[in-house]
Amino acid sequence: MLYDFYVLVLVLDREVLMEEFEIYRGYKRPSSNTMEVVIQKDGRAITFIEGAFQNLGSPKEVQLGYNPKKRTISISSANEQTREPIPVHKQGKRYSISTGAFFHEHKIKISRANCYELIFTNNGLATIDPYRPSGPAFTVPRKSSKAPRDGIVGLLEKAMQTAKEKGTSLMVTLEIVGRVYS
Repeated sequence: MLYDFYVLVLVLDREVLMEEFEIYRGYKRPSSNTMEVVIQKDGRAITFIEGAFQNLGSPKEVQLGYNPKKRTISISSANEQTREPIPVHKQGKRYSISTGAFFHEHKIKISRANCYELIFTNNGLATIDPYRPSGPAFTVPRKSSKAPRDGIVGLLEKAMQTAKEKGTSLMVTLEIVGRVYS
């Protein structure tokens, strides 16, 4: 078989592309006073936004409970009598607890990371309905652990990164001419 390669021109021009679209400006990042938590996929962790964590009393450890009739999770500050406290881990302005075993034990299925409303009661208890998300979670992609690539892919990645840092457009012309026999 004979394959012909042709000239490929890739044009990435953000301003030209975006002129054709209306920009959505309705999304607001949650403020630190928002009373929501993020439950990670498969229930691996619950992450508190700073305001919600402060309303819980900013504990070093928490206690979880589950009400099978109402299908709700309770969260409260742990005290000396708490038999199995869960440590809280600080991550910038967010706080998280590991909950994978808890979700597995109670057969609570979470297919993707979502925000959930945190409802506070008068006695310092907060409840979450894990079956009623309030919206998708705002997540930040993790940094890749991949080593820099060599060859044309590496050059393209470096060029795109430089253009992004400078806030400029990028036009790449890639010319591959040849024939492959198989």
